[in-house]
Amino acid sequence: LFGSSGGSAGPGGGDRLSGVSVRTSGAYDEDDEDDTRECLVASAYHQGAIGAPSDLSGDASARPRFNLSVFGYEMTEVDRKYRFFVTVTMGEESQHTLSHTHDEFVDMHSALLEAFPLEAGTQDKSCPRVIPYMPGKVLMPTESVAKQRQKELDEYVKELVLLPRHLLEFGPLLDFFELR
Repeated sequence: LFGSSGGSAGPGGGDRLSGVSVRTSGAYDEDDEDDTRECLVASAYHQGAIGAPSDLSGDASARPRFNLSVFGYEMTEVDRKYRFFVTVTMGEESQHTLSHTHDEFVDMHSALLEAFPLEAGTQDKSCPRVIPYMPGKVLMPTESVAKQRQKELDEYVKELVLLPRHLLEFGPLLDFFELR
């Protein structure tokens, strides 16, 4: 799943923690990036994802070699729910398509937030949230809501693949996208 896919430098020239962009308010501050790295290193260490804090590098070798794209949707006849189609591309040769309802996305997202409270921004308020936000539920989804949700879910999955390695190796996330 992981390998070299090129690196990107953040403002100031340093790496950006395996491509993670962190939503913070205010102006960019290099100290914020250092704080984020420290929070993620501590979390990965406590989750058992790394042996020592120096093992969580921001180099390109820790970046995923898969891409996700939400490309369409349809309402099912049986339960009258919209299913969103996701293309999962691994490398240049392997690709598969799957579909999930918004509720299934929410369940996977909730499991991710529960398993990683530090990265969710709920455990330590000094650590910024790195897990992307998920589009909320709607009681009566319409065609226009589904169209907008497709765009929002596509942005969401594109942000997911930029998460640090220890989050991307979370079992329910791998199962959700059929990556193992």
